[in-house]
Amino acid sequence: MGNYAFYEALLAKMNLPNHSSFSDYGNRIQVLNMHSLHGVEKEFINYLPYANSTKQRMKNLETRSKDVFKTQNAANNKHILGSVLMVHAWRKEMVSIGPQNGGKRLEDALRHANITEDDLPQICLTGSQEELVWQRHLLNHKRFAPMFESEIDEDVLRKSFDEKKRKRCSVDGERAVQMKEVKKIFQNCVFYSQYHIKADLAETDREDLAWIKMGCNKTQHS
Repeated sequence: MGNYAFYEALLAKMNLPNHSSFSDYGNRIQVLNMHSLHGVEKEFINYLPYANSTKQRMKNLETRSKDVFKTQNAANNKHILGSVLMVHAWRKEMVSIGPQNGGKRLEDALRHANITEDDLPQICLTGSQEELVWQRHLLNHKRFAPMFESEIDEDVLRKSFDEKKRKRCSVDGERAVQMKEVKKIFQNCVFYSQYHIKADLAETDREDLAWIKMGCNKTQHS
């Protein structure tokens, strides 16, 4: 917006007409919104004359990108909760397999036990941290919202902010693995390796003591 004001002042100083009066594409200057919801690149392409094929290709790429993102996002988020809890359990020597193998097993076991993420202990922002985030949130809206809406209803904005408070929390893995329901889940041979695994997750050729203590050497679960 500062660039736009400078541009208008320059036109006035040079006694040139406003860009809206220009009739041909060679002279017209189009000011783009850098905060466009669709991205400034798309705004630029949309203003190009005779760029129909480019616009269509951009639309096709956008559709494909969304599909790829959905697939990758689903894959990247897969078993994150289970892996995080397995790391904490590993550090406390409650299991003897790493998160790479145990993450999915733990999530399957949690699902079977009807334990959801909401049932696990959460760690959230403190009151002062929450207030700091709110002040930054409000400041950003005051800076940028006028570009898209006439005024800001601070009460409505605060209500929306407070309703999303839960999203600013995460599972407290250290406390979660100490829950009796979770400890019970770990009492299963699927969370133990037949051979001892060192701290760097390198497997050795000697049998794991926890594996033997659990009686897994008799049941031969893997």
